[in-house]
Amino acid sequence: MSDPIELRIHGAIVAALKEDAGLTALINGRVFDDVPSRAAFPYVRFGKVDVRPVRATGVVADEIAFTIDVYSRAIGSVEGKRVAGAVRSALDGRTDITLGGGAYLWRLSWMVATTDKSPDGASPVVTVLFEAGVNGAG
Repeated sequence: MSDPIELRIHGAIVAALKEDAGLTALINGRVFDDVPSRAAFPYVRFGKVDVRPVRATGVVADEIAFTIDVYSRAIGSVEGKRVAGAVRSALDGRTDITLGGGAYLWRLSWMVATTDKSPDGASPVVTVLFEAGVNGAG
């Protein structure tokens, strides 16, 4: 049995971000799911995932929304927005990311980026929302 599509896309997106030279130049490969307690800044974290089935006769597909959160300790939000731009460049429009288990990505689009403060108020956080279309995920 294959892993659920939310795990497969999670792993594939993290790998794609770690492999991107432009993003790596800005964050030195600091792409996390579980952020270490003493992680250096800036870094990105794979955030929320929502999976919705596409319900149509003869179609096995899912629409997946997920976020990538960018954390920075720099004053202001310039650094965070620069890293968020690199995240968008690394993922937007990609359909070549391998998901395994017979599933394939037919759409990956960034939808919105939101700038806010972290719960501790010390870090600017930029959250980038993506939507993906996946066929054969069932």
